[in-house]
Amino acid sequence: NGYSYGYPMSTVSAHVSDCPNHQTLRETPLNSRFAVAAFGVLGYECNVNEMTKDEQEEIKQQIAIYKEWRPVLQYGQFYRTGGSLNCQSHFGFERNLAEWTIVAPDKKNAVGMMIQETVKPNTSHGTYRARGLDDMQMYQFTTREMKYDLHIFGDLINAIAPIHIKKNSLLHNTIAKFVKMPGEKEEYIVSGSVLNHAGLELSQTFAATGYEEGTRLYQDFHARLYFMEGV
Repeated sequence: NGYSYGYPMSTVSAHVSDCPNHQTLRETPLNSRFAVAAFGVLGYECNVNEMTKDEQEEIKQQIAIYKEWRPVLQYGQFYRTGGSLNCQSHFGFERNLAEWTIVAPDKKNAVGMMIQETVKPNTSHGTYRARGLDDMQMYQFTTREMKYDLHIFGDLINAIAPIHIKKNSLLHNTIAKFVKMPGEKEEYIVSGSVLNHAGLELSQTFAATGYEEGTRLYQDFHARLYFMEGV
């Protein structure tokens, strides 16, 4: 947030760190690390030989996305649209979300990002707001296709399993190896005016009331990238 006031994103080197992080030992999702590092000159500062096949495949997909959107991510106009984590809001409360938007010089394309610090109970609704888009332009708004490891749900797997499955057991690990939970798919045609001034209401987040394909799994340190293409 600070450097972006004085420097363009093309001068900011941003790396996906290893996990646990070598400085903090914090565990954060690979997708979140990529979402933040994509806003700049992307690099990977981790040992890919120690990663799983799923993680290696994820990195290949991330690099492909970055190459496709690099002209926007490196040379677009950067906006801080939702404040900063750990900064006080106008009402005196600590922010739990950070939101960024970067818009191509011709305003035809843009990339947005939202990242959450920690989950707050009963906050199942969220809105993405952009800045800098052409009010008169219509945009196709999409997200990445996400798949989630069953382990993230712990023993909640027993809410749908026909037999009891012990958490982290051989059976649990075997099922998780072959079965992934689909993430939400946000796809809309919306005007720049709505995105700039009102915001777009996102899919409802998981709040222990059930999970389905349209549920947004948005947990501690989770992030989302949003892609906007002029139509």
